[in-house]
Amino acid sequence: MTARMEKLASRYVGFLIRHYWIVLLIATSLTIVAALSASRFTLKTNFVELLPQDEPSVKDLERAKARKGGLSNLIVAVMGNQPENNRKIVDDLAEKFKELPKEYVTYIKYNIKEERAFYKQFKHLYAGLDDLSEVYERLREKVRYERIKNNPILNMDFDGEELEPVEFDLSDIKEKYENKSSSYDKFIDGYFTGEEGKLYAIMLYPPGAATGIEFGKRMRLAVMQAIAEVCSGSQPKVSGEAALDELILQNCQEKYGSSVTIGIAGSVVTAIDEQKAIIDDLVLVTSICLLFVGLAVLLYFRLWRSLPVVGIPLIMGTTWTFGISIYIVEHLNTSTAFLAAIIVGNGINFGLIQLARFTEERRAGKGISESVTNAMLKTARATSTAALAASIAYGSLIITEFRGFNGFGYMGGLGMVLCWISAFTVQPSLLVMTAKFWPIRFNGKGKGHDMPTGLFARPYARLLFRFGTPMHVVAWLFGAVCIVVAIPYLGDPFEYDFRNLRNQSARLSGSGALSSRVDKIFPRRLNPMFILADRPDQMPLIMAELERRNTQGEHKGLFQDIVSIHTLLPKDQKKKIKILKKIDKLLSKSTLSWLTEEQRREVDEYLPKDGLKSLSIDDLPFGLSKMFTELDGRKGLAIALYPRHGVSVWDGHFLMEIAQASRLVNLPDGEQVTSAGTSTIFADMIKAIERDGPRAVVASLLGVMILVFLAYRNRKYIMLTMVTLIFGVIWTIGPAAIFNLRLNFLNFIALPITFGIGIDYAVNVLTRYRIEGPGSIRKVIGSTGGAVILCSVTTLIGYSSLLIADNQALVSFGILADIGEVASLAAAVLLLPILIQKNEERKARVQLKLSQKQKASA
Repeated sequence: MTARMEKLASRYVGFLIRHYWIVLLIATSLTIVAALSASRFTLKTNFVELLPQDEPSVKDLERAKARKGGLSNLIVAVMGNQPENNRKIVDDLAEKFKELPKEYVTYIKYNIKEERAFYKQFKHLYAGLDDLSEVYERLREKVRYERIKNNPILNMDFDGEELEPVEFDLSDIKEKYENKSSSYDKFIDGYFTGEEGKLYAIMLYPPGAATGIEFGKRMRLAVMQAIAEVCSGSQPKVSGEAALDELILQNCQEKYGSSVTIGIAGSVVTAIDEQKAIIDDLVLVTSICLLFVGLAVLLYFRLWRSLPVVGIPLIMGTTWTFGISIYIVEHLNTSTAFLAAIIVGNGINFGLIQLARFTEERRAGKGISESVTNAMLKTARATSTAALAASIAYGSLIITEFRGFNGFGYMGGLGMVLCWISAFTVQPSLLVMTAKFWPIRFNGKGKGHDMPTGLFARPYARLLFRFGTPMHVVAWLFGAVCIVVAIPYLGDPFEYDFRNLRNQSARLSGSGALSSRVDKIFPRRLNPMFILADRPDQMPLIMAELERRNTQGEHKGLFQDIVSIHTLLPKDQKKKIKILKKIDKLLSKSTLSWLTEEQRREVDEYLPKDGLKSLSIDDLPFGLSKMFTELDGRKGLAIALYPRHGVSVWDGHFLMEIAQASRLVNLPDGEQVTSAGTSTIFADMIKAIERDGPRAVVASLLGVMILVFLAYRNRKYIMLTMVTLIFGVIWTIGPAAIFNLRLNFLNFIALPITFGIGIDYAVNVLTRYRIEGPGSIRKVIGSTGGAVILCSVTTLIGYSSLLIADNQALVSFGILADIGEVASLAAAVLLLPILIQKNEERKARVQLKLSQKQKASA
């Protein structure tokens, strides 16, 4: 630091010491304002929120929602050992649900009676053209035979022999259609049933334009109140979901049987449960982080005042970060929701280093003013460099388009700077205040309230200088192993099983588990992808292209069904009607007299009851046409794509294949039509990580390298810092490859952050070494080394607190970040001191040889 800079810094410190109360008052006011600002943050957990809003898949999804609305549903599941009781409950609930406000429920579906009646009424048109022709031919042959048989003159051929009898039998055709309808017959009495009648489902559909967590909560509460009223016979006098749950269970079992339970599931509830699980994780993780960070600080300094002196500036800096960030990122997503714990774990380092130096100065017998001044001046360069390095590492994510990255970068980078500013404004003021109102004596001899600087440093210092050479060899060998295992791993390190990125409790228990059970009732998945045509003339062209892709080429058999509203109509209606008219003409009174009663019924099944007419999409029952009806009432422009069974819809490779097969449909006239759905969203997430991840890593590395060059401008220190950084990175990637930790939208962030961390610890050790001079590495380890280890412990606590989260993406981030933290720490406090020691020993040997030569020449 130049004399001028040192003079300015001294004046600044003097101001803080004289006017500490002003600084604390201003900082407190800013914190209150920031807290009010941060309280407006909302949490959006949908994966769509991680992608940039101009991503093609996001635009396509928004356009589809604008036309069709959301495809959410709420499922009421009735479970019990007596199917007849379950059916009674379903009927009672369905009648009650019809009274729910239209703002919550616009359509209720719990059976297929409407569809069955429709298909039965128009069965003649849904029979195959060949089968109708066969019925006609058989009937014609039977009529011909009977006419000849009843005419003695015609009842012989030219040889005088009687004609062979003709039997009229439609049992084979009847059996064919009975087999086709077996998927409907599995529903007991037409109800949506599964598990041999022990599970019944009622589907409730909200208005197409109604979306969002808050709407879902209101809808679920309204449904629960309706259920409670059915079971109790009157409006419930309790409020709140927990009380309603208990009331529903008790009253429904009393009314319908002791085995009865009623659960609520569906996409509406899944979204609510996912958000609740993340909020629960957020509260738990942050609480655990603060508790154990505070405990680590207290154990290290063994002074109660160390908690507020370190904690208050840290909380203020974190609050400032969130208060400002709302104007940058607008809302929290799955990536940024847990940044409070991460910022606390990283941002505490600057205050710890300063407090450790202050305590060291006090132990040396210096006064408050001098100790504060020395602590600030002698740690400002190292900690500011470390803060900038960490900020650059976080900030490197800003250049990415993936919002799961750049939001994290904005908030993390800002947090490091603000935590440093808070540490070097608020903390010195607190030190002065506590010295005035809560004084404590340091006797300068390391007794009494002496802060044990060697608490963390002494054990590893003894190990380091006793076994330095073997550890040096082990470090290089382990680095070589890491490089070898990392090469194939980096070829494709990404996570493709999206189940590993979700909240496990929401997926495996409660509504998630119930949804899985209900899904098995239906022959098709409940949430297909959609392609929306712009005009009716595009529909046959799109269908033809999709059918072609599904029957040949690399995507053959990808879809179980490709359905439009037009595919629900009978094929070849004009031809069928022509045949049906011919059948009707054959069935005169005399003809019918020749048929048995059973044969008449069989023929009658294929004849219309209300005359012959072609069906249009307007004739379809609402249960069939709803999925293909847009918000403005238009029908017939939507195509639903149902992926084949047997493959998880959370399989990234499968989703990417679906996206590739359906994302873009090229029409013969050059027009293009796009699909919308979760598969394209997830496919674009993977592509965004593959595209933006390496970009952020390179930017972080280059930024940190430039900072090191500017901070030191000394080849030796630059080389030592860079070697430390490189080993920290290698030792991070190696274990990740060994344990096959797959990279996802969240834990990928740990890689660029590792560069900042790797610089942080190395810079603090090297800066103290520069101040103390050659031969001081043992002293540096005994002082700054201990504080650096404390910094690492608090950072590890911040990362490790994520390991108790239910969200598996967060757990994976915590694991990889912990590996990076341990690797960076080991490089800074094990490898770096060894390198410095070896370098000094080499210089000493060179100096000794040089002096010996000089003596010999003299």
